Amino acid sequence: MKKNKTFNDSNPLRFLTSAPDRSSLPFDYGKEVAFTGRSNVGKSSVINILNKKKIALTSKIPGRTKFINLFEIQDGKRLVDLPGYGYSKTLENKKSKFYWEKIIKEYICYRNSLKGLVLLIDIRQLLKDFDYQIIKISIYKKIPLVILINKIDKLSYNSSKYQINKFYNIISTSSVQFIPFSSLKKIGLNRLKNIIEYWLS
Repeated sequence: MKKNKTFNDSNPLRFLTSAPDRSSLPFDYGKEVAFTGRSNVGKSSVINILNKKKIALTSKIPGRTKFINLFEIQDGKRLVDLPGYGYSKTLENKKSKFYWEKIIKEYICYRNSLKGLVLLIDIRQLLKDFDYQIIKISIYKKIPLVILINKIDKLSYNSSKYQINKFYNIISTSSVQFIPFSSLKKIGLNRLKNIIEYWLS
């Protein structure tokens, strides 16, 4: 794998645009790596630490990312922050959950410039139904997938090791990579950077 050259201080991310759905995105060329996961799982924090500066909005309130947000690394190379899912009050009614899931599935299935997908899961939570759907879609569509087991700093070493092994056993396929991760302690950061660099190269 190439040494990462994409993420450096002289090459910061640049916010491009927000769109309510895939059809509203202004272009579909070049290469994109998308971040997806349940609401409040830490997608924006991961994007910020990759950038070394705050560019994606973070919140302790679930459901705040209501758009597909695009950030440019270099010309034709982008990171994408997809709306969080699983929080039923986002649009003030239960139907919002299915609305966001539909938006995410359409992006993953039909976005030609999507070259890799990062699915974030909280190490303290079990995989949910829509997490499994994303995994199945990515395997079916042959989209490279990394499962980022986030917030490992929230558990003790033994507890985190036990949880990580559970995820490995549940998703036992060579087509999915796992990265134990902590934004706070920067655990797994270099490995994630290198994988994204490879996808975008």
